[in-house]
Amino acid sequence: MSRIVLLSDVRELRLRKERELKFYANQLMDLTEKVKFLMHEVDLTKRIINMIEHETIVTLRPPIHRVVE
Repeated sequence: MSRIVLLSDVRELRLRKERELKFYANQLMDLTEKVKFLMHEVDLTKRIINMIEHETIVTLRPPIHRVVE
C-alpha cells in the first residue's frame, strides 16, 4: 500500500524542524558562553592555587611610585 505525501505535511514538518534548529542553536550559544565563563573561572582558580602553593604574588597593575617628602 502506498502512502500519499501531502505538500502541507511536508511544509509543516519543515517548519517544525526549523523551529527546533533555532531552539538548539540558541541553546548552543548560551552553553558556549557558559563554558567560556567557567573556563575563565577555572583558570583563575588554578592561578590562585599556584600562587598560594608557591607563595608568590602576581601584580596585575604597574607599580605606583609615590614621592615621599
